[in-house]
Amino acid sequence: MFYAVVALGYFYNFTSYKHRQYLGWFNKKFVYTEKIFDEKLFKLYKEAYGNRQKSDYEFMWKPVKEDVLNDLNESIIFVETIRTHINKS
Repeated sequence: MFYAVVALGYFYNFTSYKHRQYLGWFNKKFVYTEKIFDEKLFKLYKEAYGNRQKSDYEFMWKPVKEDVLNDLNESIIFVETIRTHINKS
């Protein structure tokens, strides 16, 4: 999902070295200002970022298989939505 947003950033001349800046930029530009994407898409991205943080930095955090599979399916939808937007623009 992150790299889909990076591709979107390149398409719109936005670059950063930080995940959180891409998260904020995506939310501000595409959800609240231009209303291109539904807020649900941002929530998926934000949740994926949170899970990544947990898996990298919380020693005792263990993902649940069903949650991981659900996240995978949602990430496919997210990436396809971004891809479709870039292709239409």
